Amino acid sequence: MNFFEHQEQARKATGRLVIYFSLAVLCIFGALYWLFSLFLLQSDGGLTWDFGLAWKTAFGTILVVGLGSLYKITELGGGGKV
Repeated sequence: MNFFEHQEQARKATGRLVIYFSLAVLCIFGALYWLFSLFLLQSDGGLTWDFGLAWKTAFGTILVVGLGSLYKITELGGGGKV
């Protein structure tokens, strides 16, 4: 297998990882929204939709995941020895 075949496999794997990462963030949002709606909206365990709460939960989830990713990118930016 030559360099270009390895490169193409790496691109495909990266695409799958981005999809899995996006699904994981979506699942985190869903779980957090369910918990927040359960405790803050005083629902009976069922999922009730509140746009304001969904917006705040999505923003907080993206902020935490984004800051964590930025931290890791900066930490690993030192090169191969890291």
